[in-house]
Parts: sequence; structure tokens; C-alpha cells
Amino acid sequence: TNILLPLYVYPVAGAWDPVYAAIAANPTLQFQVVINPSSGPGVPAAQNGSDAIGYDDNWINATATVNSFANARTFGYVHLLNGQSPLDQVQANLSTWRAWGNASNIAGQRNASIHGVFFDETPDNMTAYMANVTQLAHATLDNDDDNTTSTINTIFNVGKAALDNAYFALADHVIVCEIAAENYSTSVPTANVPAEFASRAAILVYD
Repeated sequence: TNILLPLYVYPVAGAWDPVYAAIAANPTLQFQVVINPSSGPGVPAAQNGSDAIGYDDNWINATATVNSFANARTFGYVHLLNGQSPLDQVQANLSTWRAWGNASNIAGQRNASIHGVFFDETPDNMTAYMANVTQLAHATLDNDDDNTTSTINTIFNVGKAALDNAYFALADHVIVCEIAAENYSTSVPTANVPAEFASRAAILVYD
């Protein structure tokens, strides 16, 4: 069982402690934690003069702490704007996420590498575009030298039924339902999932 957690909270001291505690208390669950400083990776705070926009030592330290758990994987947020984000902008975001793996901080070098990409606002029927951004993700972030072995995971947040089942072959997981908790019904996501792809489907419930 996997828990998908979009963690869109700035990591001031103590802010992520409940997350660390939940991960530690549930070693048999796999936590997929989405990291999102600024609708994407942003740029180093030292470059834009703000600790709140982009990323800084707090982000690097907190991400490294999540990575220290064997049952947690971190995913970098990339905003696709329903297919309107140009490929060069997607590439720029992916390259910045890769740089997190080399980021240093006041505590010294730590493992702030991400394990995958969370593509938000994925269009529901742009298969060629999604194939392109997925290829960019693997080419940029896979750790093998010749890109023959996939070492990262991808999540498509369609938020509703995908109109092309090819999405389930491109991504490791496809979010087929994004819904408020008060409106949630098991019949909604079930209707959005082709039976043969149930293991790759995900549901996002928010408060």
C-alpha cells in the first residue's frame, strides 16, 4: 500500500515533524511525498533574495530527512498547466530538481535527491505531450549512465479519468480522482479506473 502525500508546507522548525512521525510509525507503508517549494523547485533562495520563494537549507534538510526513511520516496513537483507548459520550461524544472541532489547546506552534504516526478495538472488526452515530458524526466533524472534503466518514478495528476489508457503505460501511477473528502465516494474512483490498470491508479483526497 502506498500513501501519496502532497506536502505543500514550508519546512520551518517542527512543521514536518508529524510527517516524520507518521512515516516512522508505519514502516510497512510506502510514503510518496511530493515536494513543492514554489509550484516547482524554484531557484536557490540566495539568487532571488527570499527564503520563502524557491528553496533554501530548510527545504534541503527537510527533504533529506524524508529521504532518510527506508519507506519514503520524494517526488519533485512539476506544473504542466493542462499541457500548456512548454517543454523547455518542463526541462528547466527537471534540471533544477536534479540539482537538489548536489545541494549542500550548513550541515554539510545530505541526500536531498528526489526519487520521482509529480506532474500536476496533467492533461487528460495529450498522449504525445505526456510521452515527451516523461522521456525528459527519465533522461534528466535517471541515475544510470546510458538511460537504459529507469531509476525514478512518475506520477500523472489527471484528477479524473484519463481518456487514453496509454497513460498507465507511461506513468508509474495515474491520479484518476482528485476530490474533497466530504464528497468522496468509492464509486467515483472505481468508475475512472480500467480494471487491468487498477494497480497503477491513485486517488487524491483533500480536506
